[in-house]
Amino acid sequence: MAFVNEYISQEDKEKYGLDALWGKYHDASHQKLPNKKDWTIDRERDLADTNSSYS
Repeated sequence: MAFVNEYISQEDKEKYGLDALWGKYHDASHQKLPNKKDWTIDRERDLADTNSSYS
């Protein structure tokens, strides 16, 4: 499978600890990953990329 663009699911947020990772690099007003945040992921290789800005 190739990389695909999609919104990050709640299951993936929990699996990869994305809220904690996001909070580590953002100020107190943005401690959780925003809803509807998108990424590009290759599930076969377990690799992902996303823009780290809040918008």
